[in-house]
Amino acid sequence: MFSTTSPSGDRKIPSVFIEERRFLKNVTTKTIAWYEQTFKVFDGALESRESINQRIVSLRQRGISPVSINSWTRCINAFLRWAGSDIKIPRLTEEKKILRTFTPEDIRRLVNHKTKSKSQQRIQHLALLLLDTGLRIAEALALRSTDVDLDNFLIRVQGKGRKERLIPFSLAGRKTLYQLCRKGGYLFPTRGGTLSVRNAQRDLAKLCERAGIRGVRCSPHTLRHSFACHYLKAGGNVEYLRRCLGHSNILTTQRYLQSVQPTDPQKIHNDLSPLGRSL
Repeated sequence: MFSTTSPSGDRKIPSVFIEERRFLKNVTTKTIAWYEQTFKVFDGALESRESINQRIVSLRQRGISPVSINSWTRCINAFLRWAGSDIKIPRLTEEKKILRTFTPEDIRRLVNHKTKSKSQQRIQHLALLLLDTGLRIAEALALRSTDVDLDNFLIRVQGKGRKERLIPFSLAGRKTLYQLCRKGGYLFPTRGGTLSVRNAQRDLAKLCERAGIRGVRCSPHTLRHSFACHYLKAGGNVEYLRRCLGHSNILTTQRYLQSVQPTDPQKIHNDLSPLGRSL
């Protein structure tokens, strides 16, 4: 039996866990919100392995996806380790879905689309940046002109867990970034600071509609996914891609291989083979 109550009987231990993560681990506000949501979902169900499993069964019966439950159990397992429990909740099997990526024709439509306003141009620039670098949407929206090194083709990004990394961009990407950096400050400014994630998602969907892109979900994640898949199709290194995407575990990066279906495997093999390159 594992107790998550204080001697007085009230449920304070999750709050202590969150406070320590905030002040000792310096986690982000987004992570704090994730902790709070998890403990709300599992309120009254942290007394034992059986109670946790019963809550998971209840969530599945309500139609909650394994992906969402696995996200919450990651938090629960971190909390249980912190509390000194030997309980570990296993991951649920997730349905493997291959996310459709942007085709070369879709990308041409994005690049060549003629915008009619500054706000439309701003969202087009955002789409091209995500497609060129694979940045997370929150990382891109937090960028300032001082984070961009146009001479050395590098962007300084603060990713998950406040981890900083350097991301390269292409020569074509530099043209977009030059336009974004000219005024200084945030790359995607609004009157209140920078464009919000929700508004960016909404405007990206509208951009695809105006550009005549059909059959693919136009979202920040699809752009990031498309970057990764096109990178791997071209023979890119998985470990280098992991660093670009900011994954802590290479297994996360390898999931993108499921979407990679080379149209000409012989040509790719010839380009990568030491013998092929010598001819």
